Amino acid sequence: MSEISKYLDKIYRDIAGPFKDQNIYVQNREGIKSIRLYDESDLHDGERSHWVGTSHIMIFDDEEPFLAIEAKTVATPKEIAGPVPLYALTRIVKINGKPYDVESPFLLLITVPDQPREGQKSEQLSDLENKLKDILDLESRYSNLKDFAICEISDLKKTLKELLENNGYGNYADDF
Repeated sequence: MSEISKYLDKIYRDIAGPFKDQNIYVQNREGIKSIRLYDESDLHDGERSHWVGTSHIMIFDDEEPFLAIEAKTVATPKEIAGPVPLYALTRIVKINGKPYDVESPFLLLITVPDQPREGQKSEQLSDLENKLKDILDLESRYSNLKDFAICEISDLKKTLKELLENNGYGNYADDF
């Protein structure tokens, strides 16, 4: 089993209970071969939307994506920051080729493995998150990202609970 598969399994075990009544799609698990992100559904001159990236975990609230989780096994700023603009411009999510329109902004949680050097890396992750929030306009009419957070895997439940509570999903947060 690959490193990313083990990491996704760990995340899934942590979130499966609170989201048991929702559709949870995990890359390479239970028949999910691909979770792909696409930009604008209607481009000029009848062009097709562009595939902009892939997702590791997508959780639906009813029939619409409301939370994406990115599992990064490397904690470099480039790896961590990269998904944020991709999710902000996502308009369509295709799971095994079936398209789902993203009608309202959703949440993103980026996780990284626990880092060495007690406290220092955690502070760097928090600093990176704050800087990204300062430079990105999530309130823009072009952004489909409502909010995001970055955390080490050991802080997954605590960070996810805060992200949910801060964005009107207290009903899920209560289970963490």
